[in-house]
Amino acid sequence: MQKLIKPKRLEKGNKVAAVTLSWGGPGRHKHRYLAGKRVIEEKLGLKVVEMKHTLAEPEYIYKNPQARAHDLMEAFSRNDIHAIFSTIGGNDSVRILKFLDLSVIRKNAKVFMGYSDTTVAHLACFRAGLVTFYGPSIMAGFAENVEPFQYMLDYVQKALFNTSPIGVLKESKYWTDEYLDWELEKNQNVRRQLNKDSGWRWIQGEQKRSGVLLGGNLEVLEFLKGTDFFPSLNQWKNSIFYFETSEDQPSQVQIEQWLRNYGVQGILGVVNGIVAGRPVGSTQGSSRELIEAIKKIVVKEFGRGDIPIVTDVNIGHVDPILTVPNGALATLDPKNKKFSINESGITA
Repeated sequence: MQKLIKPKRLEKGNKVAAVTLSWGGPGRHKHRYLAGKRVIEEKLGLKVVEMKHTLAEPEYIYKNPQARAHDLMEAFSRNDIHAIFSTIGGNDSVRILKFLDLSVIRKNAKVFMGYSDTTVAHLACFRAGLVTFYGPSIMAGFAENVEPFQYMLDYVQKALFNTSPIGVLKESKYWTDEYLDWELEKNQNVRRQLNKDSGWRWIQGEQKRSGVLLGGNLEVLEFLKGTDFFPSLNQWKNSIFYFETSEDQPSQVQIEQWLRNYGVQGILGVVNGIVAGRPVGSTQGSSRELIEAIKKIVVKEFGRGDIPIVTDVNIGHVDPILTVPNGALATLDPKNKKFSINESGITA
């Protein structure tokens, strides 16, 4: 595994660039964007700045991937900006890749955070040699209805402001995947229904295994297969493969097909463990289907009964979520049911 650059930790008063790399959500639901911006400024003490196209209309954002990429490059280049937060996900940020200059990212390492379709930018940064943070976006995470989840804020603080090892990750006591339409601005003042969290599911493993965290959204990783931005087999070697799925709720068969490809590529044969996020629709059985898909493909078809596997972790599209450093060393301890991040993803 390559030696990655860690960005500098954040401090109160730092400027954060808001970038729209995929769907033009901020231009369509400005109230939602502003709610997230307000939380970042009031709860974290940071100053959010919009780039030229952050609030552009969705149609413009769709038609101009070069403009999206320009915003990201400018954010990395500007000395007054200390971090970059994705505003929201989507499904086509792969179109920005040809417009990125990885040398700019490499020379101007700074905190980059987001999830879902932002997986594309995470792996671009990974190719450039930078540790990034798979965590909340401005509109999905920080802009939680009524008020943000303290669990989410605590892990943003741990990951982005504190240079101590993040340590053992804790489970949330509750979770929600309820959808309240953003088109209705009044919904911003309606709390989402919470479900009691029964805990992460350790489905196999006897021994501790460690490795660098590598992964993202499973559907978006499919967009990257076959490109120069998909990690090489050597980069997957001895890693902890983490993934989560979107609100589209891919079927068990789809997940099996995608994971089978990882097996055929040899990736499942070289990873040291698997972390899967709780899927949307868990109350309807999606969690059980995900577990069955992992058992069938990873364990039965490709014979990885030796590695620890934990599912229903607070990563991805079910809130509240963790912030985890992509490229940092982690340990899975199935016997004691502990998922730890052994280092900080930032420097002083």
